[in-house]
Amino acid sequence: MRRRTEGFTAGPSLGYDDVEQAERSAERARIRAAQAARSAARSLEKTARLHERVAEVDEQTVRQGASSTDVHDESAAFHRQSAQGDYKLAADKRNEADAGES
Repeated sequence: MRRRTEGFTAGPSLGYDDVEQAERSAERARIRAAQAARSAARSLEKTARLHERVAEVDEQTVRQGASSTDVHDESAAFHRQSAQGDYKLAADKRNEADAGES
C-alpha cells in the first residue's frame, strides 16, 4: 500500500469550468478518433478492391492460356485472401468508430 509522503500538498482544486473543458476536449478526441477509424476503413476497402482487381486479372490471364498458370493461380489466391483480410479490418475499424461515438 502506498503511503503519503511528508510534505505532500494537494494541487489546485478543479472547478466546474475545468471539468466541462476536460469533457469537451475528451469529446473532440473521441470524434477525431472515430473520423480516423472511418478514414482507415475507407482506405482498407479501397485496397481490398484493388486486390480483387489484381486477382481478376490473374484469373483472366489463366483463362486466356498463360504459360505459368500456377504462378497466376497463386497470385489470384493471395490477392483474394488479402482482399478478405482488408475487408475484415475495414469492418473492425468501422465498429471501432461506432463504439467510440457511443
